[in-house]
Amino acid sequence: MAMRALCSTVLAGVLGLTLGGLPALADEPGDAATVTADAATVTTQSDPGDTVVHTSLEEALSIDLGMSMEEFVAAGVQAEQASPILEAASTTDNPEEPVVGILTAEGIEPLEPSTLPGGDSFADLDALRQAYLSEVGPEGLTGVAYTLEGYEVMVVDPDVARERGRADTSTPVQSPQEWAAAYPGVSVVGTTGPEVAASLRGGDAISYGGVGCSHGFNGWYQGNPVGIGAGHCRFMGGSSISAGGRYVGEVNWWQFGAPGSAVESWGTDLSTYTQGSNFSYPATIKTGSTSLTVTGRANAVLGLPVCKSGRMTGWTCTKINKIGWQWIGDGSGDINKPKRWVWSLFADHRIIPGDSGGPWVAGHKGVGVTSSYDAYANGDPYSTASLLTSFDDYRPGVAVKMWLGTPSIKGAERVGDRTYRARWNNGSTVSGTLSRLSGDSTSPGTVIDVSVDGTRVLSAPVASNGAFSFTWTGSGSRSNKVVLRPRSGYSTGTSITVTDYPDGAYPTVTRRSGSNRYATAAAIATAHYNSGVPTVYVTSGANFPDALSAAAVAGKESVPVLLTAPDNLSAATRSALAELRPGRIVIVGGGGAVSLKVRNQLSGYAPTTRVTGEDRYAVSAAMAAGYGAGQRRVYITSGEAFPDALSASAVAGSQDAPLMLTRQDGLPSSVRSQLQRLRPSEIVVVGGTGAVSSGVEAELRGLAMTVTRVSGSDRYVVSAELSRRFASPAPSAWVVRGDDFPDALAAAAVAAKANGPVLLTRPTSLPGAVRTALLRVKPAKIFIAGGTGSVSSGVQRDLRWLTYQ
Repeated sequence: MAMRALCSTVLAGVLGLTLGGLPALADEPGDAATVTADAATVTTQSDPGDTVVHTSLEEALSIDLGMSMEEFVAAGVQAEQASPILEAASTTDNPEEPVVGILTAEGIEPLEPSTLPGGDSFADLDALRQAYLSEVGPEGLTGVAYTLEGYEVMVVDPDVARERGRADTSTPVQSPQEWAAAYPGVSVVGTTGPEVAASLRGGDAISYGGVGCSHGFNGWYQGNPVGIGAGHCRFMGGSSISAGGRYVGEVNWWQFGAPGSAVESWGTDLSTYTQGSNFSYPATIKTGSTSLTVTGRANAVLGLPVCKSGRMTGWTCTKINKIGWQWIGDGSGDINKPKRWVWSLFADHRIIPGDSGGPWVAGHKGVGVTSSYDAYANGDPYSTASLLTSFDDYRPGVAVKMWLGTPSIKGAERVGDRTYRARWNNGSTVSGTLSRLSGDSTSPGTVIDVSVDGTRVLSAPVASNGAFSFTWTGSGSRSNKVVLRPRSGYSTGTSITVTDYPDGAYPTVTRRSGSNRYATAAAIATAHYNSGVPTVYVTSGANFPDALSAAAVAGKESVPVLLTAPDNLSAATRSALAELRPGRIVIVGGGGAVSLKVRNQLSGYAPTTRVTGEDRYAVSAAMAAGYGAGQRRVYITSGEAFPDALSASAVAGSQDAPLMLTRQDGLPSSVRSQLQRLRPSEIVVVGGTGAVSSGVEAELRGLAMTVTRVSGSDRYVVSAELSRRFASPAPSAWVVRGDDFPDALAAAAVAAKANGPVLLTRPTSLPGAVRTALLRVKPAKIFIAGGTGSVSSGVQRDLRWLTYQ
């Protein structure tokens, strides 16, 4: 077999040599060398630089600056000849700050900072910088500069005032803009701050010194990130790697054939290079608008479909048709000089200078990097690649960077993008699946690292279909934070965090809801009461006062409360009445709350009476008339705001105690009269002085031996405090929305019937005081009143994962 050329023309181009029958490398110098038709070519290329926007310099000058070429040349001459003027202006006062020239109508002159706006404040940039660091601080500062308009400070977040590590803490904390406003001539501009300039992917253009090649794969070597490319690119170029004019790193290993100067050497054509902070390095290959994610490394197999990417020819695809040794010379064309044998795979790809080092892939698996190209006798092209598996022999520890998916866990509840909840018994089997790309497989050697409370305890192997399992050995007496992270070598995937809840009792959580407040009340009543109830209380669903009084009495009697619109009985309420078949119906409230029309409609279901009064306070007093004198306890809550009474009515009903309403600043006479008749031993005031004033409390002290107030910092704390009046464990508890009243009106009666509390919650978050109360009360069942618009699914999940110790 004749020796084929490396995929590069750099030596031929630079040294003026032909390759005479040797295979060609795929990298290229600035000017590609001309090669004979029967010789393959080394394919290096110089860095292409920035994209050309204008067709000529003259066009760029005209469009961008409005200058002619003559004016442009004259400006350059003027700047060159200004050197003696600027050098003469230099001083030794601040040698680190060079003299700055400024273009004026008279020519180029040294800039005198004192002549700038703001020059009275700062002698130079160093004075400006020191003042800024002292009074504002270094955080976010990206530059200070002279401009034609004065001084300029460049900073991230110019409008944000925060403590920035300033030296002078005696002045108020201020934003950069606020600081600059005190100094005329000083302006502030926002910048994005230091950040990664771009991503370097397989197939992108890179340069080894002045030799242009293609980037193969992002990878690892013993835990350090490295790039993977062709070894001959380092042989023909330099050790410093750049992309788009930006520094990438340095070649830290390379091989072209085998080390040494033997006439014949056997090895590979691979290199690795360090990767610095100017780029990010994802596990992807990109050329043009097409990209591919790399998920592993494949072995070379005859007949395997492969696609390659390179800076010059982009993506092309074919099948591997040969695997063997490729004989490649040093580019001199002299077969008597040292030459290399490279273990290669062969395919009928068309490769041209600049493609050296580009990636070859089979599906999402990396196979090799472009090494050389040649042509058959009939002119058809072919090319070769160095195998990634050759690293195992010549540079053990090098691996391609892989994309790994995100694990999911069976039997665990997902509560966020990467968070789960679970209850794992000690010794149980936990199983899950690692996500994969469509049709792809999980790379051999992939594991799920399992860390418990910050300590890695095991690594579970992942099967090719993504399945994994492990035995749980965590603590059963407390919660554990379990992190599951996919790993293959040094490549890692997205981790998830599972909160493993401790062993112990926990509640069942049930939602009672309907399409509106009337349907919710109907759903609660029909779920918790049997047909043939002795009484149903019906109150207005448009306002809360009457229902609060009714709920306490209904709880005492173990009968339901239904709601109605003032002028018409809803279909849901009709349906509930038909199912409950009450012995009687009691309307609570006057005709303005529940109209005569509604009363007539109710009369069709059962004999109907009404409890009314001149106002809400009188109605509450009338509802208390059914209680005998000598009561042990009476509850008093605000009739002007509903939150405190929502929980209080359940407590009152469970204790067979009346509940009455009061004004904030004065006890209504109807309530006072009823209290005088009831002669309670204790009056419990529910709510703070903003709900029931201290003056009202003083009035109440004359009507009972003991007056107790239950209050808290907000309505949620008040409901939590009221829950202390229930035994623990309670058979059940209700959780209702605390910033609206309808759902709780029917729930309070059911809660009282079951001797359980009503606790208030925010619609989207469970207050800490309420969570603590539930852990104290330990209800076996928790009921939610209302749909997810009232109490969210998130709150429902939080309730479901309570654990009682």
